[in-house]
Amino acid sequence: MRNLPATYTPGAAVPVNIAARPGTAVAAWAVEDTPPADWVVSNINEGGAWDAINKKVKWGPYFDTQWRDLQYNATPPLSETGLKTFAGTASFDGLDQTITGDSIIAQAGVTPTPVPTPSHTPTPQPTPTATATPAPTITPTPKPTPTGTATPQPTPSATATPKPTPTGTATPQPTPTKTPVPTTTTTPTPQPTPSATATPKPTPTGTPVPTSTPTPKPTATGTATPKPTPTGTATPQPTPTKTPVPTITTTPTPQPTPSATATPKPTPTGTPVPTPTKTPVPTTTTTPTPQPTCQPDPTPTPVDLSDLLDLKVLYKGDGEVDDAALATGRIVINDNSKGSLKIRPKKGESIDFIVSVEAAGDITKIDTSIPIHRVRVEGELRTFATSGSDGAYARRIEAGTLGVVKMAAKPGSGETFYVAIRRAGDGSTTRKANVTLSGVTLTGFEALNQKALITVSTKKKKGGGVYPGAIAPKPGCESQSVIFASELQKVKVSGGDIRPLLIESERTAQTKIQAFWALERDANINPVRILVQSDKLAVETVGGDIMASPGDWGTSQTIRCDGLILRVQAKAKKGDGGRLGALQPIAGGVFGDLVGPAIGESELATWIQSGQEGIKLLRGDEGVNGYFIAGILALTTEGCSATGPIVNMQTKQEGGLNGFAFLDFDAKDKLEKKLNAPAKKKFLGNLKLNECPNAPPTPTP
Repeated sequence: MRNLPATYTPGAAVPVNIAARPGTAVAAWAVEDTPPADWVVSNINEGGAWDAINKKVKWGPYFDTQWRDLQYNATPPLSETGLKTFAGTASFDGLDQTITGDSIIAQAGVTPTPVPTPSHTPTPQPTPTATATPAPTITPTPKPTPTGTATPQPTPSATATPKPTPTGTATPQPTPTKTPVPTTTTTPTPQPTPSATATPKPTPTGTPVPTSTPTPKPTATGTATPKPTPTGTATPQPTPTKTPVPTITTTPTPQPTPSATATPKPTPTGTPVPTPTKTPVPTTTTTPTPQPTCQPDPTPTPVDLSDLLDLKVLYKGDGEVDDAALATGRIVINDNSKGSLKIRPKKGESIDFIVSVEAAGDITKIDTSIPIHRVRVEGELRTFATSGSDGAYARRIEAGTLGVVKMAAKPGSGETFYVAIRRAGDGSTTRKANVTLSGVTLTGFEALNQKALITVSTKKKKGGGVYPGAIAPKPGCESQSVIFASELQKVKVSGGDIRPLLIESERTAQTKIQAFWALERDANINPVRILVQSDKLAVETVGGDIMASPGDWGTSQTIRCDGLILRVQAKAKKGDGGRLGALQPIAGGVFGDLVGPAIGESELATWIQSGQEGIKLLRGDEGVNGYFIAGILALTTEGCSATGPIVNMQTKQEGGLNGFAFLDFDAKDKLEKKLNAPAKKKFLGNLKLNECPNAPPTPTP
């Protein structure tokens, strides 16, 4: 049930509270709420996230029956007037219910015409006595912000909309035990409906892009400017209609995942274990949206460019340069269909920053030796390149279609240059976005309906030192740091980390995410989530760790792929890196005591799940830890298993293989034999194959 204040004041945050009360028989549930259009969402609790594409606040999926008060703030624009509506749904074991309670809010000081508040008291639905076959839920999330979490089918809570109770003559079966499902903490995409009463669906506001409005996907935020993904909220979900990712099911005979990419095979059938056992779920501790609020880089002080730029070479093409705009520090090309820009100062002149470069049509090339605060091209930007001995960069680039983007910046000692790049158009195109950057930190990238390759590197500085490169959020803007493309083919960093909030791709043949140690700089891959619908996925680092520090985000971390995971491997180099995953106890008190060993409730963990094709290699030279699922997870009389194979697990650390691995039973026998070979047995730690984890303590309502 949603609770709202009686009125709102433009510009003032409105607290929204949704009381979610799942029933004791519910296996999985999720909630999403949509605030009024253009209201800015912040302070999402319980690990929820803002889905900037679908404009919803999303929580879950949760795999327990703990009652939760789901909360967030929604701030109306200063120009807002009139009655406004919230709407949302909650999903319990796959049954969607409308959130009840308050849904309409009036402007303060205005007497609105009374509008009945929709109310609806769903009748609790008894658990079917026949064999329940919940369908796996969609996992991927929309873009900036990423969308994508599975939406398991949970049993509606006592307040859920009633559903006819199955009346077949099937022999009653014990309730299937729940199985662990990697929780995508920041961008769940499931359509849940909070039991008690849920409401509107929220969407991450604060389009991460430094000042750009996101398109149906997480918007990349540049120069500290929020990316068109979640705003100030925890986890952005950027993903236009995504293909569902195979989700773990809790029934003996799982249904194929609705994902367009991977069609799960039927899960091994078997008589359900008589005593239901709860399986853990990745722990989410509040929203990973860090405070303080993200602040964009300040707009540079404008200077009159008329006498500072070399106007003879500035523009070639149709249309014309706006002289009045030059006086305000901007380069604006009006009424052009095609043209090119060469931005150079006059001999003897210097310009610290250009406020903006804008064009109404296509631009074949922008070549600049001067830093630019913002570039916006309504049509195609075929090439953007920087030049000059001092280096240059653009803090934010937006274009109807992206082409080649090359930057070579040279920040001073202690400086970090932040960049965000976003495709503003959403039509289909054959042009590939090919981004090559050095000396900058890419905070966000968005390319809807485009193929994309991204390479970032650290460069050596003459006389010593480096010009650092990385993919990471600007401090305070973590929730807006999303890397998204409809076909994300490569993300590569040399001499730096890959640690945005989310990396997401829709369907493509193969996605590679790579980080390499260089110039004495580590190469960690540490986002909250990697969600791809690709046929194949490879995640690898040399000289770094992969998702080995969930405590950095305060939540469990997830890698999910609709197709085959070729490898997730962390190789050590010169004593650096080599850790894959984590099973990290949560500190319990001010003195740093550790909470007991209850799985899920007391751990931040790494979850890796593939499609039906399974996982070929999991490798961490300094250890492999986490929950590993090949295909769809299900419970049978033989234990917890999955529908795909895990071919190999490797480490160089004695006792370094730890956690839970779920795979089909034929593949389990082969992997077990391989891991117990005389030369490899010493590497086995506390690794469980197809063993159901113990249930965490039952929460008190």
